[in-house]
Amino acid sequence: MPSKEVDPSPHGSGPAHAASASETKKISREQHRAHQSQGVLRRIGTHLWEEGYSPFGAVRALSLLAPMIVGKYSSRRFSGLTEEETRDMHDYIVNITMAKGSGEYCISHLLAPGAHARKPMVDRIDKLKIPVTFVYGDHDWMDPNGGYESVRRLKSAGNHEAKTYIVPNAGHHVYLDNPSATNALLVRELEKTVPQA
Repeated sequence: MPSKEVDPSPHGSGPAHAASASETKKISREQHRAHQSQGVLRRIGTHLWEEGYSPFGAVRALSLLAPMIVGKYSSRRFSGLTEEETRDMHDYIVNITMAKGSGEYCISHLLAPGAHARKPMVDRIDKLKIPVTFVYGDHDWMDPNGGYESVRRLKSAGNHEAKTYIVPNAGHHVYLDNPSATNALLVRELEKTVPQA
């Protein structure tokens, strides 16, 4: 299962920037240390994951307690949002979690414990001939080394339209955690693709 995200500063400072090998390795080491410190609960979670249980199913099974559990998560995880935005996010997460399960049943077939791909895209990404951009938060639970290595392989195969970016003060939801840096990155990338009049 994914490790707990570090709560990033709301609307952090600084622009998104191209990822370097040293920066992605540093983030990966921090994630590894966080994974190692989880102990017994992690082993139980790993076993349940391999047996096909999902966090959504566990929350769904708690029925009346589910909104309270989701509320604690959403208020802590999305602390940079306004009160109204946090309430909307809470409602969204509760409704998705409490709905009848669907895609969650395939997640343990696609991802190994720790959210590592069972058949990593990096092993076949060099076949792509289109622009590819990976974006990670500097406190993301996803390991940016995968994106960095994918870009290296794409470029080795002749696709020089591949990039990896790190958004500062952001977790996995870069668009919520640091919207100004994320939007600036999107605008910068779009300007490169739109022909000038």
